[in-house]
Amino acid sequence: MPFKLELFPPEITFIDKQMKDIGVDDIGLSIMREKGNSMCFCIHDVAFHLANILKQEALAIGADAAVHKNCVSGKVEKTDILLLGNVKDMRDLSIKLKKQSFSALKMLGDKLDESISGYLKNEFTIRGPHLNMQLGKRAHLMGILNVTPDSFYNGGRYINVEKAVDHALKMIDDGADIIDVGGESTRPGARAVDEKEEISRVIPVIEGIRKKSSIPISIDTYKSTVAEKAIQAGANMVNDVALKLDKKMIDVIKKYDVPIVVMHMKGVPRTMQLNPVYEHVIPDILKQMEEYIGMLKENGVDEEKIIVDPGIGFGKRMEDNLVILHRLYAFKVLGKPILIGASRKSFIGRILNNNVEERLWGTLAAITIARANGAHILRVHDVKEAKEALKITDAIMREGV
Repeated sequence: MPFKLELFPPEITFIDKQMKDIGVDDIGLSIMREKGNSMCFCIHDVAFHLANILKQEALAIGADAAVHKNCVSGKVEKTDILLLGNVKDMRDLSIKLKKQSFSALKMLGDKLDESISGYLKNEFTIRGPHLNMQLGKRAHLMGILNVTPDSFYNGGRYINVEKAVDHALKMIDDGADIIDVGGESTRPGARAVDEKEEISRVIPVIEGIRKKSSIPISIDTYKSTVAEKAIQAGANMVNDVALKLDKKMIDVIKKYDVPIVVMHMKGVPRTMQLNPVYEHVIPDILKQMEEYIGMLKENGVDEEKIIVDPGIGFGKRMEDNLVILHRLYAFKVLGKPILIGASRKSFIGRILNNNVEERLWGTLAAITIARANGAHILRVHDVKEAKEALKITDAIMREGV
């Protein structure tokens, strides 16, 4: 064969680089760039008559839609649909759907447009009082500092304030970008801690870190009173594992204008692992995340301050955790930075058949996959090792871009 053939990944940043290397002019680049990025959307439980319209509209603009074989004859009432095409196709399809007379298809057109824009957004600026983080170009590390006696890993090691502050400073030296201070364990079956006790644990530690470093500090709590006290003591952001448990949290976020991490959890910590079941794990999680984002926006919180966390291990079976990490890019449709906390969790122990002390290497594998699939912030216990692993991951991801 007289030509050399090479398959390139369907990524806009990569395609941009290759076209610039070839010498394509800017107008041509803007026209062709979205044609090279393939996309696939799955839509569940669509009425057969709407599915038939959707398929015809997709075919008309050069895309396609995979439906049940009996959809065209009406022998099935509903079908799942796979929409197949490139970014340009999907944008054109969203425009056509918005002109449909069926309200469901109009809504799908809006959703498709919003999802494409979210998916293509890779860099974010997170601002707050004394905080300005640029996310996307490299992985950011959130160092875990549990000042609790009962956390599943390192519980009891840092309940002494001086030891806790020293450990925070070590994580900063090792390359942490954020220190996440938590005063209540949210492991499965953990006992609840009252506000007074939680405040007494975290405030002295936050104050101690702040005296020695200007690093961003996150308060890991679902209690609004604890969050407010922590912010007043020097915390810059809130990491809330269950926004639905304390509706006053939104008022605190708005009052102090701080970023918030909203996480998906099925149930509450004490009961979340009691037979968690999902119909479709990714869409089910996305639905709750969209509800949280909507709640925050409706109450006046700047959506540029929202970070999302799918909640590895929080009301998830092992197979759910693996699906989330494998398809993490699916959460990019939210248009928000993604945080992943997989460090030393039980799904790693189940795969490797080991205890929590032996899960470092499994953790590094999980977080490098998470980063490659779209994570911006990785929440870890072992900062130095994670920093090195993710530095290699970022170097590979940047190759040729």
